[in-house]
Amino acid sequence: KKDSGTNALPVQTPVKVVTCFQFKGQQQVMGYFNGRSMWQQEFIDSDSLELFTDASVAVSTWSTYVRAWNEWFKFNQSNNKDPFGEDKESAIQFTLVSMQKGFSKSKLACSLAGVDFFRKLCECKPIKQYFIVNQLVRGYRRASRVRDNRKPISFKVLSQLFVVLEEVCYSEYEVVLIRCSFIIAFFAALRISELVAKNQEDQGLKNWSGNRSSKFMDVIRIFWKGI
Repeated sequence: KKDSGTNALPVQTPVKVVTCFQFKGQQQVMGYFNGRSMWQQEFIDSDSLELFTDASVAVSTWSTYVRAWNEWFKFNQSNNKDPFGEDKESAIQFTLVSMQKGFSKSKLACSLAGVDFFRKLCECKPIKQYFIVNQLVRGYRRASRVRDNRKPISFKVLSQLFVVLEEVCYSEYEVVLIRCSFIIAFFAALRISELVAKNQEDQGLKNWSGNRSSKFMDVIRIFWKGI
């Protein structure tokens, strides 16, 4: 995909991706080789075709799909299979190999979506048409679930954290600072990302409305007197 006149895609193993379009009975071929487009301009405006096809997905999505397709292409090449063919065994094996590589659930989904994206452009049936492939993905997703062992922060746990701070902080200033941040996060039910500024320009809690911030500050002052 082009970005400011440069190729945004990394140079990869020479893998050719050919997609066919039908326009008024004529065939227009679009190819990709090392991430660079190769057009056979015959019947239609190939520049417009390339522009709007590329723009149909985000740059990051396009890059992900190309990598997925290249993996699928090389997998079929190594097994003397046609990447555009309708081979259920290849679809199953490719899915299983991706799982054995330890792909995350989202990466596996993106990988299969990338393969099917280019297959659909070629008017080929997607590999997820097979019921067994869908069940493999569903089973992998269920088996990969990790039980959430996190415990909620109770008032008792918060008090215990205050005791530990005195042993790990370098100064009384740090103890007071971190205690205040813990109190704000606890009573305001904030995530750390909502409490801590992203950068020096980020105002953080200063962007709160006056009424909301003043109420939390009143709670903090009352709580702080009891510590």
